[in-house]
Amino acid sequence: MSEIILSQVAFFLQSLMKDLKPDGSRRLTNKRINNILYPLVTIVSLASDDA
Repeated sequence: MSEIILSQVAFFLQSLMKDLKPDGSRRLTNKRINNILYPLVTIVSLASDDA
């Protein structure tokens, strides 16, 4: 966990938002992206509190 930093999480978020279907629309909805990121951000936050 000590190797994950907030900027990497932000980069992951941007990559999720830029992932497109063949027709040009986004592959993931905002709700799905939030469902992916919320647990990740929580884990990183808790790990940083323990450090």
